[in-house]
This record gives sequence, structure tokens and C-alpha cells, in this order.
Amino acid sequence: MLEATIVKGINILKGMPDGGLLIINTNRPIDYMLKFIPNADVLGAIATVDADGISGVRTVDFSGSEGGVDSAGLGGGIAAPVVGAMARLTGMAKKESLAKIVKDVSGMERGYNEVKMQKLKKFATMSSQWGG
Repeated sequence: MLEATIVKGINILKGMPDGGLLIINTNRPIDYMLKFIPNADVLGAIATVDADGISGVRTVDFSGSEGGVDSAGLGGGIAAPVVGAMARLTGMAKKESLAKIVKDVSGMERGYNEVKMQKLKKFATMSSQWGG
């Protein structure tokens, strides 16, 4: 979830399988964010990373939408810390592999190191679910 305020008005967990992981771009504590998430009982874990603070970007850029051009580049802006957080929590990609392709390696590494996670019930990383 790249924009934390969306959790207050939309059922962001609709369709999420039981035990899923939600990563939110915010500097607020996990317990605070849980107050606003309907159906949080489906979550296996919730995590936060302050991608705005790490990258210095305060807005979400929708230039990558249909017909647009993403000016931040692959793994630039707030995407770098978020992809670093995802790598650490899911095991879907190695940090060293991401460092070869992201634009903001420092931001990706900070997201990897600074993400905070709280397990809510049985949670398995994606790599273990996929046999990795």
C-alpha cells in the first residue's frame, strides 16, 4: 500500500488469501494502522516502511499509468524502499539481485533494513509457499 490514507476508506484486503502480508508506506506504528483496516483478521502479518521519509518523495506519481512514462525509473522514488522491504519479508528476491537493477540502491537497502513487521497469526513467506 503506497498511500497509507487509503486504508481508511477502502477495503484493501478484499480478495487477499488468509494469512497474507500487507506492507504499508507509513511512518506510523503498526498498531495505529491496524485500527483502520477492516477485515484485518485475514492478515498473517502487517509491515510498515517509511518509504516517503527514506526517498524524500512525498507524493505518489501515477505517471506509469496507461499512456504515461515513469520518470522515477525502475526502483526509484518510493518504490526502492518498498521493494527492499518486500525482498526482506517475502524472500521473493535477494537484496543483492535487486541492487543490480534498482535505480536507488541506497533507498532499497534502507527499506530492507528499516521495515517493521508484526505477525498476527501463522504467516509463511512467499518463497516458502513456492518451495524456495
